[in-house]
Amino acid sequence: AKPVIQYAIGRYERVLCGDAVLVTELTDELPVCPRCGGQNYEGPPPEISIPEPPRPKNFVAGMYQCGACGDRTVLPEATDKLPECGFCGADCLKPM
Repeated sequence: AKPVIQYAIGRYERVLCGDAVLVTELTDELPVCPRCGGQNYEGPPPEISIPEPPRPKNFVAGMYQCGACGDRTVLPEATDKLPECGFCGADCLKPM
């Protein structure tokens, strides 16, 4: 997973020119300095987090058939729990 970097609210000073910028909300990147064009600032350290990828679902999207009546059902997206058969209400869908 790709790391997420967020800069905190606070005052950041440019390393080379000394110009300062005030960040008023969390941001993914600091602005380009209007004076020197750089983005190398000193200030509060960024918060770096690595989001966990979603765990795989138990049942993939696709065509399923009822084991009781044979009716076919399309599962439009992956899920952890299969629905009941839309025709007979049985709880025995199987992938085709």
